[in-house]
Amino acid sequence: MAKETVADFLLSRLREWNVKHVFAYPGDGINGILAAFGRADNDPQFIQARYEEMCAFEPTGAQTPSVREGSSELILSRST
Repeated sequence: MAKETVADFLLSRLREWNVKHVFAYPGDGINGILAAFGRADNDPQFIQARYEEMCAFEPTGAQTPSVREGSSELILSRST
């Protein structure tokens, strides 16, 4: 069995904090985290942005009455 990576630990901590969605723009800096989403059965749900700038707006658009109260969103973006 493989050892837990930092990315695996990060996703487990996000689950503990009840983060349900992660909006991200993939790039070199977060490829390890993206691989961890595959190992974690996409929990929390990874939502890929088309543009880096849109990551900042997508959580606001996703906050609808159907989203559970108290749920959290996280934005990940590669550094430029």
